[in-house]
Amino acid sequence: MTDPRRGTNPLPAAPRPSAAQPPDAHETNGATVIELRANGTPRRIEALAGWRLLDLLRDGLGLTGTKEGCDDGSCGTCTVIVDGKAARACRVKAAEVAGRNVTTIEGLGSPECPHPLQRAFVAADAVQCGFCTPGMIMSAAALLERDAHPGRAEIARALGSNLCRCTGYQAIVDAVEWAANGGQGSPRRWAAEAREGAWWPPEAAGLVRADALDKVTGRAVYAADLAVDGLLHARALRSPHPHAEIVRIDTGRARRLPGVEAVLTAADVPGENRYGRKVKDQPVLAESVVLQAGDPVALVVATSPRAAAAGLAAIEVEYRPLPAVRTPDEALAPGAPQLHPGGNLLAENRLRSGDAEEGFARADVIVERTYTTPWNEHAYLEPEAALAAWEGETLVVRTATQYPHYQQAEIARTLGLPKERVRVVPTVVGGAFGGKTEISCQCLAALATFRTGRPVKIVYSRAESFESTYKRHPYRIRVRAGATREGDLTALEIDMVANTGAYASFGPGLMVKTFASATGPYRWPAVDLHGRVVFTNNPTAGCMRGPGTTQVAFAVESQMDLLATALGVDPLVLRERNRLRAGDRLLSGRVLERDPAYDATIEAVRPHWHAALERCARANAPAVTRRRGVGVASVWYGIGGGGGGPIPGQDPALTVGRGPGRAAVDLLPDGSVVVRTGAMDLGQGTATALGLVAAGELGLPLERVSVWLGDTAGSPDTGPTVGSRVIFFVGNAVRVAAAGLREATLATASELLGRPIVELELRDGGVRARDQAQTAIPLVEVARARTVAGLPTTFEGYFDADVPAYQASEERGEPYALFVSGTQLAEVEVDTATGAVRVLRVVAAHDVGRPVFPEGVIGQIEGGIAMGIGFALAEDFKPGETRGFKQYRIPRTRDVPEMVTILVGDAGEPPELQLRGVAECSNMVVAPAIANAIAHATGRRALDLPVRLRQRA
Repeated sequence: MTDPRRGTNPLPAAPRPSAAQPPDAHETNGATVIELRANGTPRRIEALAGWRLLDLLRDGLGLTGTKEGCDDGSCGTCTVIVDGKAARACRVKAAEVAGRNVTTIEGLGSPECPHPLQRAFVAADAVQCGFCTPGMIMSAAALLERDAHPGRAEIARALGSNLCRCTGYQAIVDAVEWAANGGQGSPRRWAAEAREGAWWPPEAAGLVRADALDKVTGRAVYAADLAVDGLLHARALRSPHPHAEIVRIDTGRARRLPGVEAVLTAADVPGENRYGRKVKDQPVLAESVVLQAGDPVALVVATSPRAAAAGLAAIEVEYRPLPAVRTPDEALAPGAPQLHPGGNLLAENRLRSGDAEEGFARADVIVERTYTTPWNEHAYLEPEAALAAWEGETLVVRTATQYPHYQQAEIARTLGLPKERVRVVPTVVGGAFGGKTEISCQCLAALATFRTGRPVKIVYSRAESFESTYKRHPYRIRVRAGATREGDLTALEIDMVANTGAYASFGPGLMVKTFASATGPYRWPAVDLHGRVVFTNNPTAGCMRGPGTTQVAFAVESQMDLLATALGVDPLVLRERNRLRAGDRLLSGRVLERDPAYDATIEAVRPHWHAALERCARANAPAVTRRRGVGVASVWYGIGGGGGGPIPGQDPALTVGRGPGRAAVDLLPDGSVVVRTGAMDLGQGTATALGLVAAGELGLPLERVSVWLGDTAGSPDTGPTVGSRVIFFVGNAVRVAAAGLREATLATASELLGRPIVELELRDGGVRARDQAQTAIPLVEVARARTVAGLPTTFEGYFDADVPAYQASEERGEPYALFVSGTQLAEVEVDTATGAVRVLRVVAAHDVGRPVFPEGVIGQIEGGIAMGIGFALAEDFKPGETRGFKQYRIPRTRDVPEMVTILVGDAGEPPELQLRGVAECSNMVVAPAIANAIAHATGRRALDLPVRLRQRA
């Protein structure tokens, strides 16, 4: 049985990683025999015409540790070593390695005997989703071959062509430096502040992720790595038009091609040809109209990817282009094409509290600006993939997902099957950030298997992923804010419009989430919020690391600095003066029972703020073209969803994000424990954290706790892994379930030992008397006794928030059960001659409660900072233009600054409130902190992201 702590669940007859398969008969003539040494072993392989080294390794030799993350060599995930030098396997022709030595991640080391670099990546917690890790390690190995003791700058430079979207790179550089130093000292260069003010059990420090060793050795299996006997391959034909009528589809020629098993269109969808999180409006295959470039119109299923591609080229589609609306203004204009039956306005929300006009009348200073944020791509390095196959009467789909139970329901509905006949089994997830909550290729793979009866795999190209999957909503935000000359805020007015693209996705709830954070962690006596979400003929926008909040935080935190400038006060002082306190009323009507930890985040940042101001003053004293500045920004963010849970009888997909936490804990016959839940580990360390929660309740060492995540056949639906909700909702459900097992175990041990329960304790895998350590009974005996007596060994946990569910029609209630806060500082250097901005340092203080897995928390904050830098300075997705990482520039090692992480917690809080997430809020205020720092350095205010100092200022 596979150890589920590795991040995947045990499955009978599970698919294996891709291995050499005989080429199709029609392709055999194009094969070339290649002899090489792969990982020190002579190998002889038939390589098909056009194969790259990447294909030879993955498809020919089954060495799937080498990953394909892009189509053009720009991401580095396929890095291997050829004759001692790093090489991109996607750029090397297979024939070029004949007679040469090729080393892949599998040949560098194994879980039983890892290479020093692999050990270093585990020890430094330099592994999150793990998809980039093999390529990163191979690049580092090549560096250490030519320079045994590189400095940090040399390491960053050598890894500059390897992308990572999760870690923020600091842990990776730490790991390489540690390995180069022979493993001397600490594997992480954490600032001392990371542990100041925070608290956690000492035994929690220094833990490593259970799946890290598999990821650093290339053993972790992602969806694209899977294969089974008789496997078919599917590819989708996508519309080149953003808006068009489908006049005719002719699939006859494609069906007759060698290797093509089926060509499917909308008529082949047996169930409802619509899916969606809240509104079922997105087709599995387009019927008569396409609403975005990239809409799938046909699906080719063939014996090989090459045959599938040939089938796509043979399909004839006649389109009648229709007028396209690209912006919300165009979509809402009189006479605009109506994209959906209800019109182009998907949602409109309004929320008022107090008298805004009276508040502005009292203000001595009023600041009004309009801000814009762009389309953003999630840019996870693992492209979408799925493998579907029949297992008896059950259709099983293996895929990377953030919400397996939702995808199970949508697959079943589109196929017209009972939900019980569909099983979704998550694979290791190679990055997500909200984008893999949605449906991408899962319904297509399932449809292909349903129609052919054969196992089918679909893998998106990078261009296909960029073109057809979900994006961050672009916003236009007009903000008007007032304050008295004493520095008291008086009124806030915000008008927002979001571009949601072609389909609804998260759009119906977008403004609810935006409104909850729009006021920041501040007291505003009067607030007037108005937001609209508009359909356009663009890629569909969905959840991406703090949807709505990240956009509005940029605007509101910029306004706070503008108010501070107008009043002549310190920006940090203005924020502290107006912070929320116990007794203040939120917009929802809820009264805060205790002071938020926001004040502690300000105090943690304060000394860094004053030191940075002094550094900037010294640097800018002479007349220089490179000027330095420092900025600060804060966040107030609702975790997950509010209370109430799903509405009975309603499709759970309609209340996605609102569900309570559910978990089950099993006591196994050998005395170990299994935790089962529908939550997913996306690289943030969920499995480790939930295992620690259970281990803490049961007095067990972590190695005695296994965590099974996501499999719809054996785990309870606990809602999506989004909104930083898992550790709060699911962690508390695990705590409740483990507490039930603990009490039952003590009761049974009490009978076996003849001692009262109050005299017993669980520790080190057994139950013992508190006053006599030698009087103990192992859990294996407790398990046996309970089984013989017919007593339960499985305990379920349920956790929901005790707040009234939000009522959209009344604009009241509480959309979020728990709010977290944070304050970040950014130091920048601006070249006033060119407009170039370099971020020098970021200090991030976040309210994290009790960090169960502190290494994971710090990694999430560092990764969020890096993503925030991209949002501020570089990332700008252009529909119809951006197709890969050459056009869409995410931060690299050279772009990330020094990071200081400060964890703030409160040991006096109730236990359920001590578990809270940080993944999203770590990303939200990096951009406004940078924008405020640029204004401090230059006097120029950036109103549009990404910052272009030569544009609007």
